[in-house]
Amino acid sequence: MCTSDCKVLKLSDVKREYLTRLQELGAPTQDQSVHSTRFKDKLLASIPGLRAYAKGREVLLVFENGIALALSQSLERRAGL
Repeated sequence: MCTSDCKVLKLSDVKREYLTRLQELGAPTQDQSVHSTRFKDKLLASIPGLRAYAKGREVLLVFENGIALALSQSLERRAGL
């Protein structure tokens, strides 16, 4: 995943970490046992300030307060190319 200063998370990474943690706790899991859209919806309902954005086939999870910073960093990287 990423460090504590991470501004953007991939839903697929969060789901993989969630499944790994469930297995560590002894719950029988398979990748198909967690529906991605329902998982995303539960995350968005449970975590205030979290937003989801589609980027191709990937869903990016971003905290509201991190959107401006992530966008400005992206623009800076593009300008540096």
